[in-house]
Amino acid sequence: MFLSSFSLIGATYSRRVIGRHWSFHATTRTDGELVARFPYNIVHHPIDSAQLIMCAGSTLTSSNIAVAVIFIGEA
Repeated sequence: MFLSSFSLIGATYSRRVIGRHWSFHATTRTDGELVARFPYNIVHHPIDSAQLIMCAGSTLTSSNIAVAVIFIGEA
């Protein structure tokens, strides 16, 4: 549960740091800028990394071998 909760906070924080540069849809921008603040100065894709850790936390919480095999296969 700790991994899932911690990762949710991390993903939310990362989304707020990237601000207006984040979008559901791929877009081409001419006014782009490099976001180099924490956590982007450590991890290239912190939102995706947080979602992967959330999945790992859910897998550990479920204690189900089938879920673990699916998670490892998807990662």
